[in-house]
Amino acid sequence: IGENTDHFAQGYFVYDSKKSGAKTVSHLRFGDQPIRAPYLITNADFIAGVWTGSVFPETNPNFSIQIDLSIQTGCTVGNVCGTVSAPQFPCSGKIALVDINGDTFVFIEQNMLGASDCASGGYEYLQLRSDGTLSWAFRATSASGEKIASNGVLRRP
Repeated sequence: IGENTDHFAQGYFVYDSKKSGAKTVSHLRFGDQPIRAPYLITNADFIAGVWTGSVFPETNPNFSIQIDLSIQTGCTVGNVCGTVSAPQFPCSGKIALVDINGDTFVFIEQNMLGASDCASGGYEYLQLRSDGTLSWAFRATSASGEKIASNGVLRRP
């Protein structure tokens, strides 16, 4: 892409030096302008802002839930730096950034309030997609041990 189109490219590669069963993880960036930035992402500025969209429980893909998400600039691992809400339940709380793994930002929900089934401790996995939308995945385990998973796409309003 960097050589055969008008786009610019940057790559960062992480590899395992094992002889057998080793894997390489490639982190690639493409853009219309030259990329002059360190590759390892240390904060969530990449996805900071307000996002909204519909997500779907894996157990019932015909049922959608509206999610509203706000992420502050300057958000670094270990800090509470945003909010999440599911207005139709109603359920809302804070999110803390717990990990940045390549281009995946991992947040944990905290201080969730609202309906009786609102619970803290669920993880949100966010990835900025090439079309400017945000891939959103949620994973949690209920108090009764049930695995909860939802997926969707969020957009800037």
